[in-house]
Amino acid sequence: MLQVSDFRETKVYQEALEEGIVKGMEKGMEKGVEQTKEAFARRLLAKKYRLEEIADLTGLSVTAIKRLKKKQGK
Repeated sequence: MLQVSDFRETKVYQEALEEGIVKGMEKGMEKGVEQTKEAFARRLLAKKYRLEEIADLTGLSVTAIKRLKKKQGK
């Protein structure tokens, strides 16, 4: 009977594990970049930059910036 430890030694398992790790790292990096953009946008909002300018400087949409502005107002 195939044991779990035997399965973990297969090439398919190793490749799937590696792919999962890479995808997880990429997703984490994307999230970090998004958080950095949002933090920058919040600082620009605090300095009274126009929404369009913030969108241009951060790459965020005006809608996303409006959402941040609304959260900041709470």
